[in-house]
Amino acid sequence: DIARLAGVSKSTVSQYLNKRYEFMSEETRKRIEEVIQKTGYLPNALARSLKVKKTHTIGVIVASILYDYSTAVMRGIEDYCNLHQYNVFLCNADHDPEKERKYLEMLFSKQVDGLILASTGENNELLRQYIKRGFPIVLIDRRLDDVPADGVFSNNFQGALDLVHHLIRLGHRKIALLSPELREVSSRKERYGGYM
Repeated sequence: DIARLAGVSKSTVSQYLNKRYEFMSEETRKRIEEVIQKTGYLPNALARSLKVKKTHTIGVIVASILYDYSTAVMRGIEDYCNLHQYNVFLCNADHDPEKERKYLEMLFSKQVDGLILASTGENNELLRQYIKRGFPIVLIDRRLDDVPADGVFSNNFQGALDLVHHLIRLGHRKIALLSPELREVSSRKERYGGYM
């Protein structure tokens, strides 16, 4: 419809929508732009993603959005993705393995281009299945030894060790560590190891 109304070919409209203006005159570009404005046309992102096999969307699942760490990391991810014209689909698992599994299945079904995950550690088999299919997953904050995914982690052991040494240098001798249960969360175990 846009091509017909602007008096150009479909491929010219496609080039315009993909911001490849070098093959069209300024007059053609303005004519297409006017028709798009007049008709209120919006490209169908779903149709485009089926054709190019990319959704330009990254799924992110955090353990809890209430943590300052999660908020700061999420802000960095969103800023970077925005810079590269990617959308971010944020999911808050609330440390609930079942909620995390539902989010994983939903994100995979929506065919996000990749996943960044601070995992509960309870859905490793599902993660391995998707990695086997070539789906890109990056782990953050928590290591999963039996999931062959790339990851970005803090040195929790060294951080806790440095904190305890600092308190000892200040003269403190009774030093407590307050933490939720250790379960299978690698970052907590590493901090506990550094503390000990």
